[in-house]
Amino acid sequence: MAVGFILHRGAGIAEGQDPIADLDVTSGAASDNYGAAGEVYGATSDALGVPDDIYFTKPVDAVVFSHDTHVTDMGFKCDSCHSGLFEMKALSSQGEPDFDMAGLAEGKYCGACHSGEPQMAFASDTQCARCHVGVKGIEEE
Repeated sequence: MAVGFILHRGAGIAEGQDPIADLDVTSGAASDNYGAAGEVYGATSDALGVPDDIYFTKPVDAVVFSHDTHVTDMGFKCDSCHSGLFEMKALSSQGEPDFDMAGLAEGKYCGACHSGEPQMAFASDTQCARCHVGVKGIEEE
């Protein structure tokens, strides 16, 4: 990974529980959020010409977003996030006043999926170590 960190999914995986593992992005059931099934799924972040990882420094330092995890591993396509949640320019969102945990709790940015709702991604307000580098659950390579 570009920033030299390994992201762990935490104790849930160690106990055999991973909410992301059950997320079905290819069924078309969530096409409003993820785009048409099969379109770009399976592409790699390298093939799409995007950085594997983006390292946010504002409003707090040490938040890693992994394109590689979302695109290559999860199969999301560009407009899953770049159709209103995020601009197509890396780090542009960190300059927005609502790009913080309160904004995420309102369903903005990462919070659109990372809400903890069933069949969505892990909750951003309870699993801090999955994004914030330097807290328990994230190790330096």
